[in-house]
Amino acid sequence: CIYQNHSHITVEAVQTKLEQRKNSSWFSNKEPPFPQKLHEILAEPNNREWIAWLPHGRAWKILDKTKLEENILPHYFRGCKLASFMRQVNNWGFDRVHFGPDENAYYNEYFLRGLPHIAAMMHRQPNGKLQQRMQSVYSQIRFTPDFHEMSKRHPLPDIDGQLLL
Repeated sequence: CIYQNHSHITVEAVQTKLEQRKNSSWFSNKEPPFPQKLHEILAEPNNREWIAWLPHGRAWKILDKTKLEENILPHYFRGCKLASFMRQVNNWGFDRVHFGPDENAYYNEYFLRGLPHIAAMMHRQPNGKLQQRMQSVYSQIRFTPDFHEMSKRHPLPDIDGQLLL
């Protein structure tokens, strides 16, 4: 599976795609899906010493698991255990970086800093698909995108929404 750059996708394109999928929970009054909540967590300045975007904005990292579980998760989720949070990370198709400068960070090609509307393209993995994904971890380990190089060609907005050039 090759990582693709989706930073060019507009809000209108996402809404059209969701209408085709008949998935309206992203733009409704229902409880927000996990990726939307994670965007909120990462956008909150007070959380940045425990969980933060990496400089290129294509991956995020847990910096302090204990503080994340104690101080952040109870405000966003009913189940406030780190194990439940990590299960959601896996169920929503995030991959872990296994080596290099971004080691132990998590990414999904639809989860980009400053572009939360693109995360609406994500979908929760059915249990069978999740098992297949977990079995293909070896392929993830062999190929990790070079986010630093990619951000030079396709910069993302910074945390405050300004485009970094």
